[in-house]
Amino acid sequence: MTYVCGTISLTKMLSRIAVQHSLRIPFFLRHSLLGNPSVGGFSEPFATNHRFFTKAAAQPVDAELKSAEFKIVYRFPYIRAARLITRLKLYQTGLTVIAIPPACYAYLTDIINLNACIATMSVASFASMMLVIMSNLLQRVLGLVAVNNDLQYARFSHLDFWGRRQDVYVPFEDVMTLSDISENKDDIFVKIRRFSNKDFFYLSLRLGRIDDLEKLQLLIGSVSSNQ
Repeated sequence: MTYVCGTISLTKMLSRIAVQHSLRIPFFLRHSLLGNPSVGGFSEPFATNHRFFTKAAAQPVDAELKSAEFKIVYRFPYIRAARLITRLKLYQTGLTVIAIPPACYAYLTDIINLNACIATMSVASFASMMLVIMSNLLQRVLGLVAVNNDLQYARFSHLDFWGRRQDVYVPFEDVMTLSDISENKDDIFVKIRRFSNKDFFYLSLRLGRIDDLEKLQLLIGSVSSNQ
C-alpha cells in the first residue's frame, strides 16, 4: 500500500512538471519503469514502431509505404550511446523510486530519521525529473534519415522513451529547409521542422555522416554554411 501511494504521488508531481515545461512523457505515465522493453537498435533486423509524426494522435502508416524501399542519406553514429544512456537512466530512476517505500517504512519504524527519508525521496524525485528532461531531448535526435526512390517521403528514425527505434514517415513537401527557419548550419545540431505541426527533430551536420549529400539537400536544403 505504501509503495502504491508513493508511486501515485510521484506520478502526479511529474505530471505537473511536464505540464509546466511542455515535456512529452506519455509512455512514462502509462507503463512501469521496470518493464522489459526491447533494446531495439538502428541495424537490421529490429523491432520498430511505424507512425506519421503529427501533433494529433498518431496515424497508421500505409502498408505500401512501409514496404517501400528507402535509401539512407544520413546517419548519426552516436545514437547507440544515446540509447544506452536512455536505458541506464530508466533503470536508475526505477531503482530510486523503488527505494521510496522501504525508506518510508524504515522511518515509520524508527530505523532511520526524517532527514534520511527526505533525502531518499529527493534523490528519487530528482532522478525522475532528469529522466523526463533527458528523454525529451534524446527522443528528438535523429539516428537515421532515409528517402524513398521516388523522393516523395522521408523516413526519420529516432528513439522512443524506452530507447527503442521509432520510424516517422514525412512527405518531402512537409519538411522545411534549413534556410526557411534560419538555422545556423555550423551549430552542432540543427532543427528539422515541418509545416504541418510544431514538432521538430535535431540533426547534426558536424557529428553525423552524410551518405548521399544530393538527396539530403533535396530534403532539407543546402547544408553548406556558405549558402
